Amino acid sequence: MEYTVDFDETNGICTIRITGQHKRPQDSLTLQKFSRDFSEERDCKLFLLDLTRAEFIGGTMDLFKTGTFPEDKNHRQISHKYALLYSEILDDHKFLENVSVNRGYRVRMFNDIDKALEWLKL
Repeated sequence: MEYTVDFDETNGICTIRITGQHKRPQDSLTLQKFSRDFSEERDCKLFLLDLTRAEFIGGTMDLFKTGTFPEDKNHRQISHKYALLYSEILDDHKFLENVSVNRGYRVRMFNDIDKALEWLKL
């Protein structure tokens, strides 16, 4: 997995573009740690994860582990909003969203960048 980061200071949105193989939950934990650290450095709480060019590796249990945010033991990320952008929304993506939301995190899946940005700004 490789990723690039852009920060829109006007809207306070950090966009993380992920490319290549994305292994769950390992790479998801890396992104969670990055977003937590970035938030502390830049006081950013809005994240757009562009996963439209990622190839996912992992099964249902890996999705479950990803959605539980195990690297956030102090629940600092509970105040963050995560819009995950996919080229199309599959059942696996909705499962990940449900697991995350059930644990109190503000996560939503999108396949339209404008709708994702609109939701983040609410």
